[in-house]
Amino acid sequence: MLSGHGADVPMERIAREAGVAVGTIYRHFPDRQALLQGIATDALRDLLEFSRAATDGEGPRGPVLTGIVGHCMGLPLALVKSLAEAPVVSPGLSGLQGEFDDLLRLTVTAAQEEGALRRDLSPAEIVDLIQVMVCRPGARFDDPMTRVMLDGLRPATGP
Repeated sequence: MLSGHGADVPMERIAREAGVAVGTIYRHFPDRQALLQGIATDALRDLLEFSRAATDGEGPRGPVLTGIVGHCMGLPLALVKSLAEAPVVSPGLSGLQGEFDDLLRLTVTAAQEEGALRRDLSPAEIVDLIQVMVCRPGARFDDPMTRVMLDGLRPATGP
């Protein structure tokens, strides 16, 4: 699955997972960068659509945030992150990233206000931590890093 790779994923692997020949990919995209930008843009659009739907209703934001983190795990966000850190970033990609970050920050703020997340970190700091958690090759919802980070974002209980 491409979610386990960054921008260095071989073209042959992309073609194999898409069920097409490498030549087909090159006929549809002028170069490797355009293909990677297309994959990243589609992933962010998917994530935004899911996140908007998840945050649209009433109810506690803590489970909504956990659901968004879980959805992130199936997307190639390591690729998105590597492209976002490139010297030249597509305006469309950076716009989608900014839109998602804003939505995530609002969700984090609401989760903090309801007591589902610790308050000694700012929403921006929590968003940064979530990005570290989900924007790495091979990120899974059940891996040790994700479990420890999610546990660490919960408010402390007891003395």
